[in-house]
Amino acid sequence: MTDFDYFNFCKEQYSNEVNRKNEISNSLSTTIGLISALVVAAYYLITAFDYSINLLLTIIHIILLAIVLVYLSRSTIQLIKFFSNFPKSYTYAYLENSDELDEYRKKLILYHQDVTAEVDKDLQTHILDYLVQANTINQKNNDKKIKHRVRCHNHMIVAFIGICSLLIPFGINYGMQCTKKKIQQIEIVNSPENKISNQKSVRICPVKTKKTKEGKVNRLPHH
Repeated sequence: MTDFDYFNFCKEQYSNEVNRKNEISNSLSTTIGLISALVVAAYYLITAFDYSINLLLTIIHIILLAIVLVYLSRSTIQLIKFFSNFPKSYTYAYLENSDELDEYRKKLILYHQDVTAEVDKDLQTHILDYLVQANTINQKNNDKKIKHRVRCHNHMIVAFIGICSLLIPFGINYGMQCTKKKIQQIEIVNSPENKISNQKSVRICPVKTKKTKEGKVNRLPHH
């Protein structure tokens, strides 16, 4: 049975948490795009709906729209918490810079009077303490981010279902709008003013006559 190398274990865990942080942050680009698309869709459904056609459709539309807006807001809040842990902030822990470690090693050399084994042992212990602290902090931060990301996705899914449900009353309303426009166009075409303006003008020509020697009056043909 091989001896467990705790130092290398902590070192690998540190690297994994730093990589996980980067992967989690990069995965949000798709989520941001989807939320933006849902906001645009909700805006269109709000502005393109005719609220004066049918009261029942309007009530259903407003209720579903309110649900969509609530869950879109929740999804956005979770997205903000993901990035900033609002009202707090995410503080990740990293190892000291190389120059700081080198300065600490020089102090250990002076303290142990250049005994290399003791210097390396204390330096490794110092780094190990940093790794354990950093792993604890970074793990908590990454777990929080994943929790907010999952909640963001859940709220976004509910908002998407609400948008799909809104298409039913919106589609009926849109069809009524088209019918209403056709009726208005027919009324405009058949209005009394248009009937008068569309009547053909009739030209009345005077009848030319010619008196003959016998005293009769003959009508002359028009040319």
